[in-house]
Amino acid sequence: MAAHPTLPSPVSTSLLLLLLLLLSCCYELCAAATVSYDHRAVVIDGKRRVLLSGSIHYPRSTPEMWPDLIQKSKDGGLDVIETYVFWNLHEPVQGQKEMQKFTTKIVDMMKKEKLFASQGRCAAFLANIDDHSDATVTFNGKPYHLPACCVLMQIGLKGEKLALHDNTQNSTWMTLSSLPRNQPLTWYMTYFDAPKDGDPVAIDFTGMGKGEAWVNGHSIGRYWPTYTAPPNGCVKSCDYRGQFSGSKCVKNCGQPSQSLYHVPRSLIQQGKKNRLVLFEEVGGDPTLVSFALRKAGSLCAHVSQSHPPPVDAVNTAQRKDAVLHLECPHSDHVISSVKFASFGTPHGTCRSYSHGNCSSTTALAILQQACIGVRSCDVKVSTEVFGDPCRDVVKSLAVEASCSSNEVG
Repeated sequence: MAAHPTLPSPVSTSLLLLLLLLLSCCYELCAAATVSYDHRAVVIDGKRRVLLSGSIHYPRSTPEMWPDLIQKSKDGGLDVIETYVFWNLHEPVQGQKEMQKFTTKIVDMMKKEKLFASQGRCAAFLANIDDHSDATVTFNGKPYHLPACCVLMQIGLKGEKLALHDNTQNSTWMTLSSLPRNQPLTWYMTYFDAPKDGDPVAIDFTGMGKGEAWVNGHSIGRYWPTYTAPPNGCVKSCDYRGQFSGSKCVKNCGQPSQSLYHVPRSLIQQGKKNRLVLFEEVGGDPTLVSFALRKAGSLCAHVSQSHPPPVDAVNTAQRKDAVLHLECPHSDHVISSVKFASFGTPHGTCRSYSHGNCSSTTALAILQQACIGVRSCDVKVSTEVFGDPCRDVVKSLAVEASCSSNEVG
């Protein structure tokens, strides 16, 4: 999960915007429906609905990525998506994301409800905007001393006004044989070639401190690899059973909360030099920055009989069996082999599955027949398909498969 630093602004929290992407939203678009609220739940056509909500906190999502993100959310059973309206340094290009219009709307709504101190409501903050002289303010009959504590800092930040990240305006870059390291408020620029394959691309910012990155003039967001987990408290073995606590099954002690940052393929130009610009705020070593490709080495899935059925089967008369779904990430790849399949009581994790005390002898052959040679396949997790290797036991299906190119060479 990406860290969200506190930015130098009077507003210290990001504004949240709930995008109500209801699966039933098409009722209003495609068919007549009555939507109301009875103080207990949303009521659609006279039936109470429980809306499942999920969050997408991902500023690097380009417009081209959102249809797929929304579809995956629907496939996963979500009715509502919660996301951020990015502001200040989180906003890749000032005004491009309509932050000013959104903020104006919120302020107008607050004015309408007369929530501001000038309208008679209580003040939330008292501020002295004079950075040279202290001031005393009387509020509700009590004096408050407000020191001249405002901090102004422009060193290094002029680069944003000059649009150094865009390189469309004249700017002076120095080519140095040795790059400055561990120096705060420093701009860096380099060029890289586009990776040939279509695999997902990420930048590993290990070695850097905290700042922002641009690829070909497009912000990919802020990086903060020096924000690390506590150094102590990790355990060698993990068991989530029993009472839960925040310190249970802690791992990755002392490691960065995030070091790999995704670069959307739509920002990378094939056959051309691609420009990477970094603005380092606290100091780091740019020579340690590297690119990483993520290849799907194995497809893994582990689904229990008690797992909820697919979303599209909830409102149908068909039997609601759990379904295991496998799909290669690339459209030109197919499932080439099934390395492991077990129906019964398998255990382990991806790439290290093993059979339990109870296992169907036909699972591997069934998965091979259903999945090899196609990009995706669905298999019911049911004793009707695999038989019943152990009665009166809730069984599960664990599968590991691999994909390869479908091109004929």
